[in-house]
Amino acid sequence: MLSLLLALLLLPLACVSARAAPAEKRQAESGLASGDFAGEMINLVPSAYEDKGDQLAAQDRLLIRTGELTVRSGNPEEVGARAEGWVGASGGYVVLRENNTYVFRVPAEKFDEVFAQLAGLGAVARRRMDAQDVTEEVQDLELRLRNARALRDRYEELLKRAEKVEDVLAIQKELAGVTETIERLEGQLKARMTDVKMSRITLRLEPAAAGPVTALRSPFPWVRALGIENLPQFRSDRSRSTRLDWSLPEGFADMGRPRDSDIVGWAYAPDGVRVVVRRFEHDPEASRAFWDAELERDFVKARGYEPWAAPLDSKLIVFRTMADGTPTTYALRLAIGSRYILATEVIGPADVVEAKWPVLLPLLDQIEKETR
Repeated sequence: MLSLLLALLLLPLACVSARAAPAEKRQAESGLASGDFAGEMINLVPSAYEDKGDQLAAQDRLLIRTGELTVRSGNPEEVGARAEGWVGASGGYVVLRENNTYVFRVPAEKFDEVFAQLAGLGAVARRRMDAQDVTEEVQDLELRLRNARALRDRYEELLKRAEKVEDVLAIQKELAGVTETIERLEGQLKARMTDVKMSRITLRLEPAAAGPVTALRSPFPWVRALGIENLPQFRSDRSRSTRLDWSLPEGFADMGRPRDSDIVGWAYAPDGVRVVVRRFEHDPEASRAFWDAELERDFVKARGYEPWAAPLDSKLIVFRTMADGTPTTYALRLAIGSRYILATEVIGPADVVEAKWPVLLPLLDQIEKETR
């Protein structure tokens, strides 16, 4: 009689899901040793086994969001450190860091924001986002877990009342199996909810191609004339003075103006910072937005520079790259007229330029004012 009643007790658990795990299936098919708990046993089949899926279906959809990015940059190590900082500020953390590959967890509500930040680290070679709806899977796990816990409670009650040794041993065996099932279901549910609450982003950083990529270079000669690759060198045939009436900050030397060049003037400091002013004919004529977009495309896509935040100056376009093994800042400010374009470049070690912005920004204003 005991075996028959316990089989009835276990039947609802076996029917919870067609995907029942082997351990649950084994419990549903097993019986206990013979014994006599007639009378009250039939009342142990609980109403808690009712399927509450209709109630859970009213919840918001549960999505697991994942993203993958492959970004080319001139300095993967520095860019990776910056990415970690952004992720940490969002409330996320690093899961894996290996060979310029990073796996991050970020709060699901911050996924789009962080993904966009990471995509701005350099030239994006690959981008993928995905969302998996696990609402029904989570509902199923919750239902199976609730029913398994109810079954465990009834086994524990039954164990208190068992008197025969064979009944105690049989109930303990089934109780151990149910406990194992509960622990497994709890682990699966916790893992799924972690995936829902903390999205996963995989970031792979690749070094930018060495040297210019001809097919991607700008068709405009004056754009190609800019950049760290085209730094002016001291020449004996230079003019003794620039065309600029500028007042240089302390620590800079006026390097004059190379003859027969587009350079209006340039200044040099021993800490490696250069300020170079070039003038070009505005041909073809185009808007500032056009030239800003063309400069960013050429420097990022063709040369592998990294976009960087401008220091409180909306007229500046700022990049980072590696020069002589050192993280280097390259900043560009345009003054666009109907006949000419004046391009002022600031070039130097990233940490030095960062410290000099308080004196460099007024100098850029002065240059623009003097050359109008």
